[in-house]
Amino acid sequence: MRDSDAHLTTGQRIAKHRHRRRLSQTELAGLVGRTDEWLRKVETGRHEIDRISVLRDLADALAVPFGDLLGADILLDWRDGEGHGSIPQLRAALTDVRQFLPADQLAGHQAGVDLDALAVRVNYAWNDYQSSRYNRTALLLPAIVTDTLAATRLLTGDDQRRALRQSAAAHQLVGVFVPKLGEPDLAFGTARRGLELAQMSGDVPTIGSLYRIVAYTLGALGLFAESAALIDSAVTLVEADLSRPEADGTDLSVLGMLHLIGARSAAQADHAEQAEQHLAHADALATRLGYNGNHAYTGFGPINVQIHRTVVAIELGDAARAAAIGVPLDTSPVPIERRGRHAIESSRALTRLGRVEEAVDLLLTAEQFAGEQIRHHSLAREIVRRASRAKHPPRRAAALASRMGIQAL
Repeated sequence: MRDSDAHLTTGQRIAKHRHRRRLSQTELAGLVGRTDEWLRKVETGRHEIDRISVLRDLADALAVPFGDLLGADILLDWRDGEGHGSIPQLRAALTDVRQFLPADQLAGHQAGVDLDALAVRVNYAWNDYQSSRYNRTALLLPAIVTDTLAATRLLTGDDQRRALRQSAAAHQLVGVFVPKLGEPDLAFGTARRGLELAQMSGDVPTIGSLYRIVAYTLGALGLFAESAALIDSAVTLVEADLSRPEADGTDLSVLGMLHLIGARSAAQADHAEQAEQHLAHADALATRLGYNGNHAYTGFGPINVQIHRTVVAIELGDAARAAAIGVPLDTSPVPIERRGRHAIESSRALTRLGRVEEAVDLLLTAEQFAGEQIRHHSLAREIVRRASRAKHPPRRAAALASRMGIQAL
């Protein structure tokens, strides 16, 4: 789907849906326990909603999907002159009816499956994503999803279990990637199937990784309490295997990331104590690991824990603490995707503190190493929209808005 109101701010989207529901500002404000003056400032851009839980309450009151208020844009679509697609083709691959046919009817795959070659392709796609090469990631994924699924159908025994792990990794990548482009429903369905593949493989780190992605996609849908509850259940299921004395870097990283997503989800659900508990567990695992690694494409380590401390502070409404942790943090040892996302989160904190020029400067710095991520990510685009509409907009914001394709400022 393409957002036809991509130029609208969150406040303008709220006003649009309120008018559709024929609610007055007083009525809608009352439904979420706020004043009509507060809502008036939100709709006119004079006040930013600094808690996702509040935005979720508004979406519920307006009876619209959470993402409709966020206004995430689908930027990677059919591309002129390229004979192939990106997000639309990925959707087609995930819903291809051939995956439900008997294995002997999978035309084009009977000649054999090269699992080593498939592993290389999956790894390349993850590397592109973690290097902020969004377009290449979107273009590679459809065929990888199709081919890894076919491999799970055509092989048996140990080879099939290996194929299941590869296909789960491909579905994991879709689940973490496409919410950033405004497709949380597609991501959730894909992550659920990825978890089923992981469970069939019997590999505990793979199962833990997919639980994390399902929880992440639940959060992208605004189902924060559900996401937090799933993480708690997943930790109970896999902790004994992943924290044993002989646990390796992959085990510790997967368990650590479960706790970090749990911290974020708990904060979004307004459970501050639970969020801090998850952060403490993740910190202990990062200390045990002893370095900033990227086992199982997690980017887990001490720096990623600090990145999530920034996120938790933002979600709990403490922008000052988020900025104090996030702005000076050196993220150079972690994957580019993590660095880019941290820049976006730190910019969110600065924006809420009224430090708009600093927020834009952070995004501009991040654009130098994570250009596609910064220009495509819905949160970064919202920051730039707000900066461009400020009473005294930073001159640099207009240039960045232009590169983002944001027209109506």
